Amino acid sequence: RVVDKCEADEVTELIKALAEKHHVPRSNIAYDADGLGSYLRGYLRGAKPFNNGGSPLAVVRKSSKKYEIKINYKNLKSQCGYELARVIRQGECGIEDKNLDKNAVKQELEQLQSHALDTEGRVQLKPKKLIKRDIGRSPDHLDALIMRAYFNLLPKYRKAKATTA
Repeated sequence: RVVDKCEADEVTELIKALAEKHHVPRSNIAYDADGLGSYLRGYLRGAKPFNNGGSPLAVVRKSSKKYEIKINYKNLKSQCGYELARVIRQGECGIEDKNLDKNAVKQELEQLQSHALDTEGRVQLKPKKLIKRDIGRSPDHLDALIMRAYFNLLPKYRKAKATTA
């Protein structure tokens, strides 16, 4: 759901209401914990804070290949952006919200691009300030999709099997 600017308490209540309506546990909610979004930590206990500039996650993927290529990402946002690109390429994601402006989403997804390696040779995404310059607005849909990709990278926890004695 897209919402224009609103007060902090309105954001919190909207997130809680949508989560309840769609039966989404807090552990399946990510929020932008940088800047203004950092206040949500106290209001959305159990939700995952997403720090764009945070360290990339150590991810182990099962592969049929003998060797797995490790990519040196600049930050968590870059890692999640590359994961988003992977799931799009493989047709593993879609958007069901019919109220979204499809052209705006497409325009933002076209901005999901690699950028020059940083001074330490780390892979990074095109910076947000360049995206804003190129499309004339903030890429909010793209940011949300990148945060969604975070859940693809988190380790999967298996429930313990119940045993009887």
